[in-house]
Amino acid sequence: ALTSSVPLEKIRASKDSTTNKRGKLFLDFIASSNLTILNGSTAGDILGEFTSVNYNGSSVVDYSCASNDLMRHISSFQVGDLNKFSDHKPCYCTLNLRHDLLSSDEL
Repeated sequence: ALTSSVPLEKIRASKDSTTNKRGKLFLDFIASSNLTILNGSTAGDILGEFTSVNYNGSSVVDYSCASNDLMRHISSFQVGDLNKFSDHKPCYCTLNLRHDLLSSDEL
């Protein structure tokens, strides 16, 4: 059984084991804002894939975050494949939103 003082939804994986000073500030901001980082904690990216790949190595520097209210609408988060246009991989978030269409008479 998993035991931790951290709520289960706040536990996340990451292939990047390094956290620098800016990273720590970012994590403090996320925690104080009651947000959840999607990277490494959401279906589609349970391993916390690298988001940046360059000659210095690979790292996770691009994040997507959501409020608790929005988390229930997120069905997946994915880090895409590297392409020739950037050393950052694209990140995709899929939302499940329900909306009612209005007729023109209701506008």
